[in-house]
This record gives sequence, structure tokens and C-alpha cells, in this order.
Amino acid sequence: MERFLKALLVVCAFLLAWVLLTLVLTAQLTYSGAPWTSGLLVSVEQMLPWFIASPLLIYVSYRFPILYDRWWLHTALHSVLCLLIMVGIGRTREFILEEWPTLIPPESRVPQAAPASSAAHPEPIAIPGSSISSASLQNNEAPIKSDHWLEKTGVIRYASQSSPLGIPLYVTILFIFSLTRYRDEIKKRDQEALKLESQLVQTQLNLLRSQLQPHFLFNTLNTISTLIHTSPDNADAMVIQLSKLLRRTLDQRNDSMIPLQQEVETLKIYLEIQGMRFGDRMQVDYLIEDDTKKVDVPPMIVLPLVENAVRYGVEKSSKATTITIRSHLEGKQLHLDVIDDGPGINPENQSGTGVGLGNTQSRLETLYPGKSASVTLIEQEDHGVIAHIELPLP
Repeated sequence: MERFLKALLVVCAFLLAWVLLTLVLTAQLTYSGAPWTSGLLVSVEQMLPWFIASPLLIYVSYRFPILYDRWWLHTALHSVLCLLIMVGIGRTREFILEEWPTLIPPESRVPQAAPASSAAHPEPIAIPGSSISSASLQNNEAPIKSDHWLEKTGVIRYASQSSPLGIPLYVTILFIFSLTRYRDEIKKRDQEALKLESQLVQTQLNLLRSQLQPHFLFNTLNTISTLIHTSPDNADAMVIQLSKLLRRTLDQRNDSMIPLQQEVETLKIYLEIQGMRFGDRMQVDYLIEDDTKKVDVPPMIVLPLVENAVRYGVEKSSKATTITIRSHLEGKQLHLDVIDDGPGINPENQSGTGVGLGNTQSRLETLYPGKSASVTLIEQEDHGVIAHIELPLP
């Protein structure tokens, strides 16, 4: 429907342009003293052939613009085509006026160029700098005749009849649709560049996500292998939860954004797996505000930070550790926090947090170029770490 309306708009604009040109020519003739009816008839007689030929002119002008490297070849092509069209239109007009002489009254017609035959007997004139006159040449036994094929076929006569209106019209159409072609080419190149950029971004994101999935999968499988010998029931339950987690990540593999609620559900499955491992040593609190649950976020954007909290908070602590996952809106920014009250950042192991943190930062830079998206680690004064993500709202 949208394409149909666009095409209809183009057709209406095309017709309106020709109507306006006809009215302008009519006004010009009326201003010169001709009756408006005669001016209108003459304007229609002048414009109608060009209106009929205009689809061809538009196609050729768009197909062979004069704004590229081969402009000289296209210019030659348009020169020949313009001449052919003017000759054709001139011959058509002459034929119509001969076959239907009452269609346009003689007094309303545009003066026609004299045919070549009328120039065979000109008035006698003296040739400057010579004692020979044109009359003496006419009485010569071997008169000079114009046998050039352009004169014989009437090409010059028909072209001269159509050129006052035809050349400006052709040149105008040529430049308009050459510029239209140029604009469309620029738009096409921009779209291709955006498409390539989007594909590059998606490739980068897939690479980053592929780095994350083996990371948490490796850690989880290590946990399962440990529990198989010490707690087979927990190992079996952990395998079931792991299959849920893998299913969820597979379902989201083609999604660039998901609601925060889905991300939280993924975190719950992961933390349930870790809860089977650590038991009472790990507690989890969810402080997810309702107005943030439907906000779109990148898949697995919080999971690496939760992994860090488990690895460097729960594992390194000999006492019970609480992990708090919190979200809230502030202005046009979504704030996500992963808080643990573990031992905090060990300067010797700061580089160990780099897989999750660095991956998350790279994904944010790719997804939100030039925008205020960031991830930071904040060490609390008493103990524990806050991993803070800030995302712009869509």
C-alpha cells in the first residue's frame, strides 16, 4: 500500500508539472495579445508531444546520467536523442496540422519555418566584394542546388521548429533525473554501508558472546564433576538446570536485545546451579523494580558480573556471602548493580576479573557507540564489590 501511494504521488506530481508548464505557456501567449482559447490550443499542441515523449526522456536521463566518469559519452547520446525527438515531434506536428487543418485555426498557430523548397528562389542580392549577384547565379546554366540529405529529409527544418521549446525541456529533464540518480546512488551506498556496519557489529557481538558461553559452561561442568562423587543427587539436579540454561542461551542466540525480566530469569537458573554447589554459603536477593522489567538489554549482559561475584566473592569468602541484583531507572538511564559482600578486590587478582568485565565493556562499546553506556567496579569501604552497569534507554 505504501509503495502504491508513493507511485501515485509521483504520477500526480508528473501530471501537475506538465499542466503547470502548459498554463505558463498559455499565459505567455495570452499576455502577448492572443485570445486565451487560442493560447491554450497552441500550448497543448506544443506540449502534448513532449508529454508523450517524457517517459522515454525520464528513463534515458536516469539510466544515462551526465554526472559520472562517462559523462562525455552520455552527453553525446543525449544530444543525438534530443535531435531525433525534436525531428520526430516537428514532423508529427506538421502531419497533424496537414491532416486536420481545422484542429487549430491558422491564425492561432505557431509560425512554421519555411520549407527548404521556398529557399530555392530568393530575392536577388549583391554579394559583397564581388560583381556577381545572386540573380546572375540563378540564370547560370548550372545553378547550385542544396542536395544535402539534412535539407532533403527536413531534419534541419523540423529541428528548428522544435528547438525553442524542446532543448530547454530536454535539458531540464536531463539535469533533474541525473541529480535524482546521483541522490539515489548516494542513498544506496549509505544503506549498504549501514548494512555492512550492522553485520560487522553483529559479528563482533557473536564473537564476544561465544567467548562467554564456554566460560560459564566450563565453570559449571567443573562444579558438576565435583558433585558427582560427593552429592550425586545435587549433580543430577545441576545437570537439569544446566540444560535449562543452555536451552535459554540457544533461544536467545539470534536476539540482540531482550527484556530485563528474561535476563533475570537466566540469572536465577545460573544462581540456582551455584546454590547447589555452595549451599548456605551463598544467598541471593533480587531488587528488580517493576518499571525496569520490560526495558530491553543485551542478552547475558549481567551474567558475567554475577559469575565474578560468585568466583571472587563467594568462593574467596569463608563465611556466608550475599549477592544482590538490583535495577532502577534514573532519568533516561537504566542502572543495574551486582553487589556482593565478599572480601572485595584483591590487588593481586584484579586481572582475574577481566574476562567478564572486559567482555561486558566491549559489548557495550559495540552496541552503544558514542552513548553513555558503561560498566564499572566499585569497591565498598567495609567489604564487598559493586559491579555497576549503566545503559541508555531505547
